[in-house]
Amino acid sequence: MKCLVHVWRTLHSDGGSFVLRLTPMASLGKGSALELFPSEGSLSLRLAEIGLTRMRLETTLSNLRDGSTSIWSNYDVADRVFFPQFTQPSAIQNQEEL
Repeated sequence: MKCLVHVWRTLHSDGGSFVLRLTPMASLGKGSALELFPSEGSLSLRLAEIGLTRMRLETTLSNLRDGSTSIWSNYDVADRVFFPQFTQPSAIQNQEEL
């Protein structure tokens, strides 16, 4: 499934340091769920599961350390990466920045 993948660094009250927003292209504009990650390691595992190559993963983490965000459009993601808790709407789904 083609998705919009957006990753950024934040200081969230729940202890998450990184945010992953994964939105199917077919549902853009209808909101999306988020996942919070406490460390680069946990984020890396999830991004690898989604299918990011090692080079792209290293570049992404480097960009996040500098305060930038990473966004990919039309990224092909397997349906299996959408866990039940990930696809449920989040209370923070419509916020632009955390």
